[in-house]
Amino acid sequence: MSFAQRVVSASKTKRTLLILGMDPDFGRIKDDFSGQRIDLGDEPARIMESLPFSRMHETMPLPDDFKQAYLQLLNFGAQTIYALRNEVLGVKFQIAYFEEVGPLGLHILSALVGLCRELDLVVIMDAKRGDIGPTFTRYLNAYLTDTGNPLSLEADAMTVNPLVGTDTWELFLPHLKRGKGIFLLTYPTAPGAEEIMESQVAGEPLWRLLARAANDIVQVNSLEAEPANLGLVSGALRPVMGERIREAFPGALFLVPGVGAQGGTMASASAFTGGRNWALFPASRALLYAYTNSDIAPEKRGEEFWRASLAQAQSYNQELRKTLRFD
Repeated sequence: MSFAQRVVSASKTKRTLLILGMDPDFGRIKDDFSGQRIDLGDEPARIMESLPFSRMHETMPLPDDFKQAYLQLLNFGAQTIYALRNEVLGVKFQIAYFEEVGPLGLHILSALVGLCRELDLVVIMDAKRGDIGPTFTRYLNAYLTDTGNPLSLEADAMTVNPLVGTDTWELFLPHLKRGKGIFLLTYPTAPGAEEIMESQVAGEPLWRLLARAANDIVQVNSLEAEPANLGLVSGALRPVMGERIREAFPGALFLVPGVGAQGGTMASASAFTGGRNWALFPASRALLYAYTNSDIAPEKRGEEFWRASLAQAQSYNQELRKTLRFD
C-alpha cells in the first residue's frame, strides 16, 4: 500500500491519528538517567540485535561516558517506540536531534527506523529539506529511497521546505507515484510564521498559494487523492487554518504538530481532519518526557520511564476518540 493508504488503514484498525514524535534530547537524557542503565525488554532487544551493525559501538574506541550516553539514547528511543507501538500509527523522527550527536547519532536513527519497520509503524523523516535540483535529489534519495546501504534512512514520508521553487517539486513526483509521502511546510507552529505565511503573493496569502499549487500537482498528474500522498504541515495552535487550508487542497493529508507541550489539544487539532480523519497528530516532548510528571521515582526511571509515556499516549487516544469517529 502507499503511505496514505497505510495511514488510513491503520487509523481504522488502531482508532487513532497519534504519531510519536521522536525528538530525543541527548543532553537531557544523559542528565535525567545519570548513572542508570536503560534496558530493553526481550522482544525489542531481539529486534535491535538483528539490525545491521547493532554492536558497532562496542568495536569503536569511545570514551566510557559517551558510550554510556549513546546506549541510553539508543535504548530510550527503542523502548519508547516499542511500548507505544499499539497506541500510535507511526514515528516522526526530527533528524536534528540525531545529527547533533554526530555519526553515531545517525546510526541510532537508522536502528530506530529499522525497529519501526519490524513493528509495521509508518516512518516520517522530519527533515524539512528543500534545495536546487541536484542537492534536493540527494535528500530524496537519502530519505525516500532504498539505496541498498546497510544503514538505511529510508522512510515512508518526509517533510519538505517548498520555498525553493515549485519547479523543484517535479523531483518528488516519481516518489509520490511509487507511494511515498511528502509533507510540504505550509503554516508552521512558530509564532512568527504568520508574518510570512500571510504575506500576499499574486493577490493571495502565501499559505494558500502553496496549498493550491500542491492540489494542482496532484490533479494534473492524476495522483492518488483519497487522501493524497502529498500532504501539508500546519500547526495545531491555529485550528481555524485547518479548514481554510483544506479548502485550497481538499485531498490533503495534514501533519499537525503542536499537540502537547506546545499547547495544542486533540480537540483543537481535529479541525484539520476534513471530517474524514485525514490528519496525523505528532506528540513529542509530552510523550517522551512524561516520566518527569509521573510518580516514577528518579532512581527507577531507567526501568519504568516508558510506562508514563504509554499512559500519556493512552490518555491522548481517549481524548481523540471522544472527538472523532473511527467507524
